[in-house]
Amino acid sequence: MEDVSKRLINEMARCIQANLESDEPAEDDVAAAVSRSAAAQAATAKTAKPVSAFSLLLHLVAVRFRRLFRRESS
Repeated sequence: MEDVSKRLINEMARCIQANLESDEPAEDDVAAAVSRSAAAQAATAKTAKPVSAFSLLLHLVAVRFRRLFRRESS
């Protein structure tokens, strides 16, 4: 579970970083910010990449196999 949580946190961090680095200026007007946020949310919903459970499962299996067959140094 630790491996899955680390991967989810990394994906979330990349998403937050991409949102912070976007070209959108800060809004002082609350109404303008709300309307822009609603429009951006609608656009993001179409372009956002969903988290793949299958990809997470494959990653977990790969990490477990690497740990299982890793040779310990004496």
